[in-house]
Amino acid sequence: MSDERQAPDAGPQPTEIRFYGTTWLNHDGGYALRRAATAIGALAAAAAGCLVL
Repeated sequence: MSDERQAPDAGPQPTEIRFYGTTWLNHDGGYALRRAATAIGALAAAAAGCLVL
């Protein structure tokens, strides 16, 4: 085994959350607005589905 130490930031890095454009650590850059728009869109799609049925 090697005695070399890794830099603190050499570990795994978070990937961006699809559709939100942010990582699970950094919720900035309009995150709340995108989250609300996604919820409203989901509710609108569910209502449209009910009307179709």
